[in-house]
Amino acid sequence: MTGVAVTTRERTVLDCARRLPRLEAVAAVDQLLSLGADTDQVDGLVSSLTGHSHARRVRSVLDGADPQAASAMESWCRCLVRDAEPPHPHSQVPLLLPDGRRAFLDLGFPRYRLALEYDGREHHTRPADQSHDKRRRAQFRDLGWEVLVVTSANVVESPDQVLSALLLRLQRRGWAPHPARLRRIQRRINYMAMCRRRDREHWYESY
Repeated sequence: MTGVAVTTRERTVLDCARRLPRLEAVAAVDQLLSLGADTDQVDGLVSSLTGHSHARRVRSVLDGADPQAASAMESWCRCLVRDAEPPHPHSQVPLLLPDGRRAFLDLGFPRYRLALEYDGREHHTRPADQSHDKRRRAQFRDLGWEVLVVTSANVVESPDQVLSALLLRLQRRGWAPHPARLRRIQRRINYMAMCRRRDREHWYESY
């Protein structure tokens, strides 16, 4: 692009991981990896940060990245769940539906047949879209899956409520953590909610 300074995808991965709040950073890195950012080159750039104050943060973002994420909000959901440290979800879990078609769950816990699905306003507001979603999720239930549906407002404004609802459903479907682990997870959820509010305030104040 003539006259405009640009960076490579790999350098942009590094910059996003260093400078953005954690959830935004993971979402950006997910998308850059899905667009073809070379992980070996990224690792080389990260190695150059050894001893730098941002090195641990960058590595944490990269460790949590997943190029299979289909949207930024799916990335946020996955990152929140992983950071809370219950069982880790899988992205884009394939299911063969009763009618023979293949569908993909945004996030899934196959062992417990529990799915976390994001409903974006840009894709799920028309009556036809909503009807399609209902039929699709009814087919998931026919296969024995439970679906927890979240919106951007849920994830951005009340991530602690989303995570608490997820924990309840995991336990209902057979996950049986030690009480001490459950208490630790709940403390992490409370801490994450506090940090998320702080990061948002700091991010907006800086602009």
